[in-house]
Amino acid sequence: YCKQFRKTLAGMDNITVYTFMYNILSDDSTAKSKNIWCSSDRNKAWDDWMVHGKSASTAPANCLTPHDKVLALGQKLRVTGTPAIFFSDGTRIPGAV
Repeated sequence: YCKQFRKTLAGMDNITVYTFMYNILSDDSTAKSKNIWCSSDRNKAWDDWMVHGKSASTAPANCLTPHDKVLALGQKLRVTGTPAIFFSDGTRIPGAV
Protein backbone atom coordinates (compact mmCIF):
# COMPACT_ATOMS: atom_id res chain seq x y z
CA TYR A 1 0.00 0.00 0.00
CA CYS A 2 2.94 2.35 0.52
CA LYS A 3 3.88 2.18 -3.16
CA GLN A 4 0.26 2.76 -4.16
CA PHE A 5 0.08 5.78 -1.84
CA ARG A 6 3.36 7.22 -3.17
CA LYS A 7 2.03 6.97 -6.72
CA THR A 8 -1.13 8.81 -5.61
CA LEU A 9 0.98 11.56 -4.04
CA ALA A 10 2.99 11.94 -7.25
CA GLY A 11 -0.11 13.35 -8.93
CA MET A 12 -0.76 15.98 -6.26
CA ASP A 13 0.65 19.45 -5.80
CA ASN A 14 0.68 22.07 -3.06
CA ILE A 15 1.32 19.54 -0.29
CA THR A 16 4.23 18.85 2.00
CA VAL A 17 5.05 15.24 2.78
CA TYR A 18 7.46 14.05 5.46
CA THR A 19 8.42 10.43 4.97
CA PHE A 20 9.63 8.23 7.81
CA MET A 21 10.78 4.80 6.67
CA TYR A 22 9.16 2.59 9.32
CA ASN A 23 10.62 -0.87 8.80
CA ILE A 24 8.05 -3.33 10.13
CA LEU A 25 6.74 -5.21 7.11
CA SER A 26 9.47 -7.63 6.10
CA ASP A 27 12.92 -8.81 7.07
CA ASP A 28 14.55 -6.87 4.26
CA SER A 29 12.79 -3.56 4.99
CA THR A 30 15.69 -2.30 7.08
CA ALA A 31 18.25 -3.06 4.37
CA LYS A 32 16.11 -1.45 1.66
CA SER A 33 15.56 1.70 3.69
CA LYS A 34 19.27 1.89 4.57
CA ASN A 35 20.13 1.74 0.88
CA ILE A 36 17.73 4.61 0.20
CA TRP A 37 18.84 6.65 3.23
CA CYS A 38 22.51 6.30 2.31
CA SER A 39 22.00 7.23 -1.36
CA SER A 40 23.55 10.45 -2.60
CA ASP A 41 20.03 11.57 -3.65
CA ARG A 42 17.52 10.18 -1.15
CA ASN A 43 14.46 11.64 -2.88
CA LYS A 44 15.42 10.12 -6.22
CA ALA A 45 16.26 6.77 -4.61
CA TRP A 46 12.89 6.80 -2.80
CA ASP A 47 10.92 7.55 -5.95
CA ASP A 48 12.97 5.08 -7.98
CA TRP A 49 11.97 2.36 -5.52
CA MET A 50 8.38 3.37 -4.76
CA VAL A 51 7.26 4.55 -8.20
CA HIS A 52 9.56 2.74 -10.63
CA GLY A 53 10.49 -0.44 -8.70
CA LYS A 54 14.21 0.24 -9.08
CA SER A 55 16.29 -0.74 -6.03
CA ALA A 56 18.88 1.62 -4.59
CA SER A 57 22.54 0.63 -4.61
CA THR A 58 23.79 -1.26 -1.57
CA ALA A 59 24.71 1.13 1.22
CA PRO A 60 28.17 1.16 2.76
CA ALA A 61 28.31 -0.83 6.00
CA ASN A 62 29.37 2.26 7.96
CA CYS A 63 26.39 4.39 6.88
CA LEU A 64 24.23 5.30 9.88
CA THR A 65 20.45 5.61 9.64
CA PRO A 66 17.69 6.86 11.98
CA HIS A 67 16.06 3.40 11.97
CA ASP A 68 16.01 2.94 15.76
CA LYS A 69 14.62 6.45 16.37
CA VAL A 70 11.91 6.04 13.73
CA LEU A 71 10.96 2.63 15.12
CA ALA A 72 10.70 4.08 18.65
CA LEU A 73 8.56 6.98 17.39
CA GLY A 74 6.24 4.63 15.52
CA GLN A 75 5.83 2.45 18.58
CA LYS A 76 5.15 5.51 20.75
CA LEU A 77 2.47 6.64 18.28
CA ARG A 78 1.11 3.08 18.10
CA VAL A 79 1.65 2.75 14.37
CA THR A 80 0.89 -0.87 13.51
CA GLY A 81 0.84 -0.69 9.73
CA THR A 82 2.01 1.36 6.81
CA PRO A 83 1.37 3.76 5.35
CA ALA A 84 0.20 5.76 8.34
CA ILE A 85 -0.85 9.27 7.41
CA PHE A 86 -0.74 12.07 9.98
CA PHE A 87 -2.18 15.52 9.31
CA SER A 88 -1.00 18.80 10.81
CA ASP A 89 -4.00 18.85 13.18
CA GLY A 90 -2.95 15.50 14.65
CA THR A 91 -5.55 13.33 12.97
CA ARG A 92 -4.38 10.15 11.32
CA ILE A 93 -5.52 7.76 8.64
CA PRO A 94 -4.16 4.23 8.56
CA GLY A 95 -3.51 2.88 5.07
CA ALA A 96 -3.45 4.34 1.59
CA VAL A 97 -6.13 6.75 0.41
